[in-house]
Amino acid sequence: MLETLTLEDAFVSVSDAIDEIDTVTSYADLAELEDCLAKFWAGTLDEVYDLSRLYLPLEQLIPGRPLESQLDSDTMRKALYRLPEPYSSAIAQHFEPDCPELGQLMAHYFAHSTLTDSFERYLQETYYEALLRLAEIVRTLL
Repeated sequence: MLETLTLEDAFVSVSDAIDEIDTVTSYADLAELEDCLAKFWAGTLDEVYDLSRLYLPLEQLIPGRPLESQLDSDTMRKALYRLPEPYSSAIAQHFEPDCPELGQLMAHYFAHSTLTDSFERYLQETYYEALLRLAEIVRTLL
């Protein structure tokens, strides 16, 4: 015979089940992703410093840096190409702030955006949104 639950009992059951889930199995750390982007723009993402660790699984090549251990320039390039243009431009502009072409491109996107508060705020919000989207793309590529 089926047991009838009240709404409160059902909520408690679901809450208890959610509380039991304590492991996130897949995500990209945004701080580590930013570090990887900085190395990508500097051309040093593919450098290997400790050759004695090459026998280890990819995620353990660089201790404490699982994303950097797995990510290479080719994968980063593929992930950036999958981003919509305003987001990839925001990331490029963040790492090349003195590039006039990128500044003009971002000004164009700002002029056509719904955010009219300030250009600096638009750049910050677009960059953050770009990081979130890039993290999801990188996660699927790895």
